[in-house]
Amino acid sequence: MSYMSKFSEDSLIEDIFASDLDRYAPIALLAENLLRGPSKLSIAERELMAAYVSGLNQCSYCFGSHVEIASAFGIDEAVIKAMIDDLATADLAPRMVPLYQFIRKLTLEPAKLHGGDAEAVYQAGLDEQTLSDAVAICSLFSFANRIAMGHGLKHHSGTRLKSVIEAIVQKGYMPENILA
Repeated sequence: MSYMSKFSEDSLIEDIFASDLDRYAPIALLAENLLRGPSKLSIAERELMAAYVSGLNQCSYCFGSHVEIASAFGIDEAVIKAMIDDLATADLAPRMVPLYQFIRKLTLEPAKLHGGDAEAVYQAGLDEQTLSDAVAICSLFSFANRIAMGHGLKHHSGTRLKSVIEAIVQKGYMPENILA
């Protein structure tokens, strides 16, 4: 159930964004840049990060949506769920584990981050730009999770949500593709 009268139980985050384009359209542009723009991380890896952060934040709306999007790009749902339960047992490429450990700490205990966390990412063979991309994606989804949860959005299986997920998979996050 939404916490605001202009939204319903089947509202989407896109409805929130469309209700105030001056405020929220830049967020869709940022999502397009981070999740579809240039990066050494694949689209699948970036969508996995979106789902992972959303799961850590217990945002059912964003978690459910981004599990579906990540799955469309070849990520096994079981891997995503295993990451939430116990990162050490998830079927991940070894070089990615320190990056997801960093993201986990940034999401759940940001004040405890230290240089050693970044160094572990670099020792695994990832560079500063890749870490910066991951930090930005983590930050974007921590923000989006709070927008969704603060408005009372819950994951559901409505046809509008399925259509938006399909549009994101096919066309990305540009406002004209998802805020119609």
